[in-house]
Amino acid sequence: RPATPPPRSASSARIVLPVAGMTCLTCELTVESTLKRLPGVTSADASVAQQNVTVQYNPVQVTVDKLIAAINQTGYNASRPQGK
Repeated sequence: RPATPPPRSASSARIVLPVAGMTCLTCELTVESTLKRLPGVTSADASVAQQNVTVQYNPVQVTVDKLIAAINQTGYNASRPQGK
């Protein structure tokens, strides 16, 4: 019998992080490219209109705190979603 693969939720998570300070398309691209360079991040979709970034990532490889720190190092102000 083949081994049962781990549940998808164990290797993939999605979070929407508020990001203050984005004002244009270049801002979106900066945030997205910064996150995509982190090991474990599979996608990042930033929105100036929504002032947030949606990140698909592997929580075994990268933490939410590391995602936030990477964004903050670019000069924008990322934070945890309210209530999380």
